[in-house]
Amino acid sequence: MLNSKIFVLVGFSGSGKSTLVRKLLRKDNKNIFYSVSVTTRPKRRGERDAKDYYFVSFTEFQKMIKRKELLEWTFAYGNYYGTPKKPFMKALKEGKKILMDLDIKGAQKIKKQFKEQSKVILVLPPSFSVLKERLEKRKEKELNFRLAKDKKTWQEVLKSQRIFDYYLMNDNLKETIKNLEAIMRVEDLKEMPKLKRR
Repeated sequence: MLNSKIFVLVGFSGSGKSTLVRKLLRKDNKNIFYSVSVTTRPKRRGERDAKDYYFVSFTEFQKMIKRKELLEWTFAYGNYYGTPKKPFMKALKEGKKILMDLDIKGAQKIKKQFKEQSKVILVLPPSFSVLKERLEKRKEKELNFRLAKDKKTWQEVLKSQRIFDYYLMNDNLKETIKNLEAIMRVEDLKEMPKLKRR
């Protein structure tokens, strides 16, 4: 458990976090555990249950809160989002690298609970115009709402940057993935290796 590392990706809607997760898991899905979030939002085209999210009803999510089955949860954009506790703790005990895709509030909760093990990485788009283009390609119904909320939230967040350990500008996907892998390697080098007995 002490050797486990938690890498929390945080960023605007459309910053490319989900794409980074998919690409990284294709390269290494043995040592990296992706903490699949549970949500009440509708499934988007191409998304798969238990791979992208666990899609549940409002009633079921509220039951999960009452049963204390969530490590953290939040209400955003008209829907609930949360982290299932059981698979997360299992991966932590197994010493795996845990990859998460959370909003800023979720990241703050994880950082508070796992201060020494967690690293919060801010994924940034090249500009707000690029961000808008990406969301328009998704055909987000709540596009203007998301952009307005994100701008307001991030203006507050960026005033106090203490929560972030690393910053990734996602303007070139291949380079961004390489940089994310480099962050993970750097964190590995901070751990004392186990010495072999002769």
